[in-house]
Amino acid sequence: MGDAGIAASSGNQMIGYNVGKTVFTHHFHQASFTYLPWMRNLFQDTKFIRADYLKMMGESTTLGAAILYLDMGNFTMRDDNGASLAIFRNTAFSVGGSVGLRLSESAGIGANLRLAGARDFESGPVNRYGVSGDVQFYQSVGKFSVGVVINQIGNGLWQQSEMGLGFAYGDLDEAKEWSVGFDLRIPFKGRWSDIRYSLGGEFGFQESFFIRSGIQFEGIKAGNRKSISIGAGYKGFVEDQSLSIDIHYLIPFGIKAAFAPMQHAYGLSLNLNLGNFQ
Repeated sequence: MGDAGIAASSGNQMIGYNVGKTVFTHHFHQASFTYLPWMRNLFQDTKFIRADYLKMMGESTTLGAAILYLDMGNFTMRDDNGASLAIFRNTAFSVGGSVGLRLSESAGIGANLRLAGARDFESGPVNRYGVSGDVQFYQSVGKFSVGVVINQIGNGLWQQSEMGLGFAYGDLDEAKEWSVGFDLRIPFKGRWSDIRYSLGGEFGFQESFFIRSGIQFEGIKAGNRKSISIGAGYKGFVEDQSLSIDIHYLIPFGIKAAFAPMQHAYGLSLNLNLGNFQ
């Protein structure tokens, strides 16, 4: 959906976008695993992996955990004359926990706390560590919903501090469901020219087949990257359990499309839901 998920995320996506919305899940346990090659247009040995787990505690609280791992491949460090000094593996990770609390029948708040690590190079490879957190809010009014997030408060190292505002609208009947979402994100101490815009939509049929698409724009001074995403998903049910698979593909466009580092980028997610208290 073009990364529009602050208010529009659903299912296992919620823990990655807005923990405040997780308190409206209908499953006792949710787990997901995501894999995507990273900047394959430039490097062949890079990857991003994310694993999430969410547990519903009663009807008003959720507890979650997330692990992120980014492998940026081998880097060759050189001196001013171009001579090779060293080759090191550039990696980064974060490990964190989350809690979500229901404030009312239509509102929820959530928070994340994580430990981040990154490998850098000075006179040799060095490991750096930092701690950061998020505060996130979700509110629905009928078929309309809004989300507000403040992410990466503190020292997130390789993850950028930002504020975000999201809107969503959706509807469903016995055969189909659909939703659209729109997000605005701006870095801390950023300017209006640094805002990132995301707009996306999803259509589902018989709760089993899903298609998604979205578009994302960055401000000129924030990278000026533009991309369209397309995706599809399938969910299978066995009594009160479900297993789903989602895939997506990213299509950069604009002046720099021919050299876009995220060109030919794709991702794969596996999601497992256990128990349903509806």
